[in-house]
Amino acid sequence: GGEADQNLVLLDGFPLYNPFHLGGLFSTFMDATVGSIELLTGAFPSRYGGRLSSVLDVRSAEELRPGVHTTADLSALGATARTAGAFGGGRGTWSVAGRRTYADAVQSVFTDDIFPYHFHDLQGHAAYVLGNGTRISVTAYEGRDVLDANLAEFDADSVKSKSNRGRWAFDWGNQLLGVVIAKDLGERTTIEQRISTSGFSTRLDLGSGASTQRSEVRDVRAAGSLRVRGDVHDGSIGYEIAAQRVRYASGSEQTQTTRFDLTQRPVSGALWVDDLWQLSPRWLLEGGLRAEALSGRSWAALS
Repeated sequence: GGEADQNLVLLDGFPLYNPFHLGGLFSTFMDATVGSIELLTGAFPSRYGGRLSSVLDVRSAEELRPGVHTTADLSALGATARTAGAFGGGRGTWSVAGRRTYADAVQSVFTDDIFPYHFHDLQGHAAYVLGNGTRISVTAYEGRDVLDANLAEFDADSVKSKSNRGRWAFDWGNQLLGVVIAKDLGERTTIEQRISTSGFSTRLDLGSGASTQRSEVRDVRAAGSLRVRGDVHDGSIGYEIAAQRVRYASGSEQTQTTRFDLTQRPVSGALWVDDLWQLSPRWLLEGGLRAEALSGRSWAALS
């Protein structure tokens, strides 16, 4: 029930700001790359923060069979391919996947009308277990929507276009790179450390650089947790620190002028504790606390 910015969407635990194509008609996630999905529609644990409505955590599929395995999917709108495999005697896995729509290219075979839109996705994932039981995994993603055309090519049935015959372009997309290092300390204790950088950007170019507007957000974050599993209680503690750069700019590349260029660099930090209590074989009770603070606004809160 929340707006797009009120829902936390994660890929292998790393945030994606706008995981949709064409206004939400297509998802960022390719079917062949999805191993599991966890959807929390409310009352999510204290390790999640920054959103009000829900949490969607998508985990990458891992190919456990040795060798190289490839799958492909073709449709009227686009093509998707994934290549994956295992190595090191089953201690490591890897996968690379890509997708692109091609309606903009196919339409030229059947009509002279233009369709100036396409999007693409590229995703990679690799994991390896070291000799001491430490597991290292890496996830990378890049996706882009591109809408560009020459305004003079759009002619009505009876009235010619009155454009200045300049080109315009509008593109937007996500980037993500994250690393996880996890190790089991005995049979019931796990320690995990995460480092990632992710971002989202848009660019609107009118008249081949006559007027350009940019909006972008980029964050670098580190997070860690310690989890202890017991017969009745499953407890965990952790932290998260994120440094963000938010920019909104407008100007003209042709005239080398800037109307405005606004940049903010907030830093946020959080500490959290969570406990999952098995009251009985049929009942679970989960509770937690999350302390957060944001620089530049003298803001802090306890949830």
